[in-house]
Amino acid sequence: MLFRSTLNAFRAFMRWRKTMPALMWGSIRMIPVDDSVVAFERSYADKKILAAFNLSADAVDARAPGLDGWRQVGVTGLLEGELAGGRLRLPAHGAVFATPLRET
Repeated sequence: MLFRSTLNAFRAFMRWRKTMPALMWGSIRMIPVDDSVVAFERSYADKKILAAFNLSADAVDARAPGLDGWRQVGVTGLLEGELAGGRLRLPAHGAVFATPLRET
């Protein structure tokens, strides 16, 4: 979906975020990936979600321990990267969200 404004893209993302309780109320665990990437896992009740944000103007291609057990979920309104095979590929200022392959 093409958003004609940053505001509409942000609104779409916030609507999606409201469907993810772990993003709103969960505990947080930081995941080391790359100096320009902020990645964390949020947990709430029996739900988990991983979020990774590239803070730089350059693309990032990195491997991080523990990313094999996650599957990417589509997010509306953000420039999305890719999580596959434990490898994180993020465009400049991009993001990835993922859920566990198996809920614990």
